[in-house]
Amino acid sequence: MSTATDNVIKVGSEAAFQQAIAQPGVTAVDFWATWCQPCVAYGPILESYAATAPEDVTVLKVNVDDHNTLAAAYGIRSIPTTVFFKNGEEVGRLGGVVGGKQLAEAVDSYR
Repeated sequence: MSTATDNVIKVGSEAAFQQAIAQPGVTAVDFWATWCQPCVAYGPILESYAATAPEDVTVLKVNVDDHNTLAAAYGIRSIPTTVFFKNGEEVGRLGGVVGGKQLAEAVDSYR
C-alpha cells in the first residue's frame, strides 16, 4: 500500500512501486531517508513541484531504510537520488538536491 502526502506518494511496498512506475507518463522517484538532511531539504521542493506537475507526471518517495531491496535493485549509492521512469522503464536520474526548475526541466525532457 502507498500513502499520499499532499501530492507526493510514499511507496509502501515493492508491488506498489512497480505498479506506480508502470503507469503511462513520467514517474519521478525520490530515493531518500529520514536521517538524511539533504533529503529532508529536498522534500519541500518535490512537494512544490508535485503540486503543479502535469497530469501525466507522478512523484514518488522511496525510503531506502524501509525498502533497501528497491534501492539496491536500482543501484542507489547516495541519497537523495531522483530516478525518472517512463512507462515502466528508467530514462534518467539526478543526484543530490536540485531546484524546482531543474527538476521540472528534467521531467519535461522525458515527457
